[in-house]
Amino acid sequence: MAPLPLSSRLLIAVIVAIAVPFAALAYFIHDVVEKRITRDMTEFLLKNKARDVADKINLLLQERRRDLRYWSGEGTAVAALRDPEVIRQFTDQGAEAHGDTPGEFGAFIGAEIARIGKVVKEVGAKGE
Repeated sequence: MAPLPLSSRLLIAVIVAIAVPFAALAYFIHDVVEKRITRDMTEFLLKNKARDVADKINLLLQERRRDLRYWSGEGTAVAALRDPEVIRQFTDQGAEAHGDTPGEFGAFIGAEIARIGKVVKEVGAKGE
């Protein structure tokens, strides 16, 4: 049996009937789905990155707090400066080994400001 001849109009209509929906689907997939996937993936990655950064900042802050507690405590430089051997070494060099906690140092500075301030007022000294 011989193939039926198709008119060019019928051929164009069939191609359009198949090609147009396919083109629309391709556009939908490319434009809408790809943008949605890209947006969702970007959002996912940024949320995870933000969480990682926040975790790292939190860890660093915890380490700094621990360092501050350690260095402001009695068990560090203050204890070393009260060690008899350290005191002897300082004295041998003509220096005075003296160390305070932050609170003791603040009290010392306050007393010195009051003492020296009294002398400055008595002599009438002014800053230039």
